[in-house]
Order: sequence, then C-alpha cells, then structure tokens
Amino acid sequence: MLNSAAYRYINGVLEEAVVESDISLDELLAVTDNVCLADKNIASFVSGGPCLNMLLWGEKGSGKSTLLRLLALKYASSGLVTIEFIDETSGAVYGLYKIIRENSDKKFLLFLPIFHSYTLMTSVLYPMYIGCSIIMFASVMELKTKKFRQTLIFKRPKVMVGVPQVYQALIKAQMPKWFIKFFYPIQLHISGGAPISSDTLDAFEKKFGVPIVEGYGLSEASPVVAVNTVEYHRADSVGKPMPGIQVKIVDEEENEVPVGEVGELIVKGGNVMKGYYHMPKATDDAIRNGWLFTGDFAKLDEDGFIYIVDRKKDLIISKGMNVYPREVEDIIKQLDGVEAVAVIGVPIEGRDEMILAYVMKNENSNLTVSDIKAHLKECLASFKTPKHIVIVNELPLTATGKVLKRELKAKVLNGEFKID
Repeated sequence: MLNSAAYRYINGVLEEAVVESDISLDELLAVTDNVCLADKNIASFVSGGPCLNMLLWGEKGSGKSTLLRLLALKYASSGLVTIEFIDETSGAVYGLYKIIRENSDKKFLLFLPIFHSYTLMTSVLYPMYIGCSIIMFASVMELKTKKFRQTLIFKRPKVMVGVPQVYQALIKAQMPKWFIKFFYPIQLHISGGAPISSDTLDAFEKKFGVPIVEGYGLSEASPVVAVNTVEYHRADSVGKPMPGIQVKIVDEEENEVPVGEVGELIVKGGNVMKGYYHMPKATDDAIRNGWLFTGDFAKLDEDGFIYIVDRKKDLIISKGMNVYPREVEDIIKQLDGVEAVAVIGVPIEGRDEMILAYVMKNENSNLTVSDIKAHLKECLASFKTPKHIVIVNELPLTATGKVLKRELKAKVLNGEFKID
C-alpha cells in the first residue's frame, strides 16, 4: 500500500488529505501512460533527483483528478511532486497540486522578498525540496510586531534565513532573557545577502546563545556557493564551498595564488549559470573555461575556509595603495549608533581616488563626525582614512540591505549627495 503525504492546493489555504492505493508501481506506470494516451494529453516531466515537476495540458474541467492521483501516488515516494494544469486554449494555469513528504520538525521563517534569488532558493525552494513547512510574513517589518512573538511561541520556527540588518535589529529588540531561554525556538540562523560584522556575530551569540552562520553566494551561482555550519564555523569566514562546488583564488593573470593571499574568487560547479540572457559578451567575460569569475576579492585559509575581502569593482586606489572599503566600513560599524555605512572612492587625479564615507546612524544616536574621525585615527593607517565623512538620513539599499554603491557614487558625482 502506498501512502503519500498531503495534496496541497495553492489558492492561499492548504487542503490536506491522505491518499491510499493498492495499485503497484508497475500498474501505475501502465495506467498513467494509458490515460495520457487516451486523453491525448502531453505530460512534460522535468526530473531533478527527488523533485519532479509535471505539466498537464488539456481543456479546463475535463476531469483530470484520477490522472492527478495516479501520477502523484506514483512519484510520492520521491519526496516532492508538483503537477500543474494548463488550459491548452488560453495557456492559463488553473490548478497546481503538490504532494510533499513533510518534515514538520523543521519550519522555515520567510520574511524577505522572494523576488531575490537568495530568499527564493534558501527560504522557498529548499524547504519545499526537503519537505519543510514555511511560515510566511508579509514583510520584514512584521518582525517588529506582536505577530512575530506569537509566531515564535505558537508556530515554533526552527530556521531563519536573514540579512545583517535583521540580526542587528534582533540584538536591539526588547526581548527578556527568560523569553529567550524558555520560548525562543529558532536553532539555525543563516546570514547572507551582505557582509555581516564580527561585532554583530558576537553580540547575537551573546544574547541568544546560538551563533549566526554566514554564507556566501551570488545570483550567477544559483545563488549559494559556501556556508559555515553551526558545528564548524570560523569568525569572518563565509565557510567552505558546498558539495560539488570548486573554488580558486586567482590573480590578474588567472594564476592560482598561495593560501592566505588575496585574489579574485572563481567558482565552478553545476550551480553556475549558463549565461546572461541575450548578453553573450557579458557571459564570456563572467565565465571563462567553465569558471565563474565572481568579481569578489577573497582569500582561503589552510582548511579551505573562504574569507571575502571586498568587491573587485569597489576597490579604491588611494595614494597609489589599495584600500578595501569593507575594512573601513567594519571599523566604523564598531561605533554605537551606526545603522549603515558606505565607503566609496571618487576620481581626483590620474588613477588616484578620494575616499568618502557616508554613515547612516540610528534614530536616537548622538554620533558625530568627530567621533568617527577619532575612532578611525586610532584604528586605520592615514592613507585608508576617508577624506570626508558625511552623516546622512538614508542610503540607497537593495532588498537585502546591501548599499547600492554604484548608485551612491553616481549621486555623489552628480551633486545629489554632498561631499562636505
């Protein structure tokens, strides 16, 4: 006897029913093939391990429920089955069913925008693939509401995939120690989308008693490349490459550099994209000999952990010396009251650039430019210190909280953002 998990219909509310059948797999194969032939339907199968997607074409209302059950039962043991009904006249989708082998112990918390590949893969597709529940919030702003606390108590999510700004907000949130000890259910906190500072990692673990594990990826790599684990992670590292993914650190001539030296991170594996849509030149620039050139400066340690240094395109040349903006930003973030910071370079003479720092402070912060300058003087060499520091009310940010430096630099050069 075959037992599947649940039929799930995608119109907002999940409908669940246990399905049983005494038909053998061989009989199912014969029956489903016959049904497809008899109804002159085309079933398109795309198989990816335990995941199977199925498109059924036919007239709306032509009674495909029997076929749906048989096909779903046939593949229920594989974990995840998606069957989509499409009207052959209009092409409109009028039904989507799923069968999932549910893993109810692991519930994912979803609150970031799902148009971003990071959220879509880690908080939607991956939980579905392994049969986990997803608790969905309308937006990240709901983490500030009573609904979030009620969700922690009654829904008991176990996995949270977030960005640094979310974890910074949780550190500042008024949450009693007794609540964290007895009611806080999340066991795995993953950070990505933007670099996270050591101070944030330390403060979060001190408050919640569990670490944040940082990962790394980019949309061109589907998007995850590497991630730490709770059991084995290192400060300032984004972890080791995922299984099946190769990485190297190379110089400008594409030669691999020794362990510990900084170069460009390149990636190879089944996760790497085929290319940019209708952009062959950009594809050829990004993928060479099967390797994806990420545009990120990084280094490897002797155990294969990856350390991201900065974006290659964000590198600043100041007085003939390389300055990595992230190093300067991390030092500024050490100060209380800093919400976000962006360090950029604008051209002045020849190849030289002037370093600028734009700091967005917390609402109730009394932080001043003088405070920032004094702190930088203690921690940085003079050639790395920003020529000008400007406190601003807002910075251009992506959906995952990363500062859009290209947009910021354009606004500075156009005079929209002041320098002094």
